[in-house]
Amino acid sequence: MAGMCKRAANEYLKLVENTPHPFYSYDIASSQIARRLLHICKSKSFHAGLFWQNNQGVVTLAGAIVNDPSDDAQVRMWSFVAASSVCTFEPLRGSPGRALAKGSDWMSDVQALDETSFPRISVATAAGLHTSCAVSVHGGVAEFVSKTCLPDESQRDVLDFISQHFSSQHTS
Repeated sequence: MAGMCKRAANEYLKLVENTPHPFYSYDIASSQIARRLLHICKSKSFHAGLFWQNNQGVVTLAGAIVNDPSDDAQVRMWSFVAASSVCTFEPLRGSPGRALAKGSDWMSDVQALDETSFPRISVATAAGLHTSCAVSVHGGVAEFVSKTCLPDESQRDVLDFISQHFSSQHTS
């Protein structure tokens, strides 16, 4: 998997070079999702937002946005996104899979976990990520990651905020 991740990371980096808020997507019509991911990242201080599309009970990465001002940090974040792009998650597997099955998932510090609980732990650690949260939304799962450990007390507020911004009535 490491070789696949490195190749995918290089492809992503070519796509995002010199773009202020790049959005990687298989579907050009995803601009509304990109806006929602970016709004949530900025509002709740997340460093990246990923949208996982539900394909018959398995989620695959459909798009991502990085919200990190430094060039070096952006490279690490896009490497995390690239590694995520070669992953698929079934219900209860990984953060996106747990959110798909249970409605949401929250991990205050992924660096305290092992690969069984967070299969992308090696690239998450390299990117300096700590908090990961995911919410099942229409069409898939929205996942957000932060380089800071967000307190468990903020969990309900953050998960509700994400759900609200992905509801069909909300137009960010």
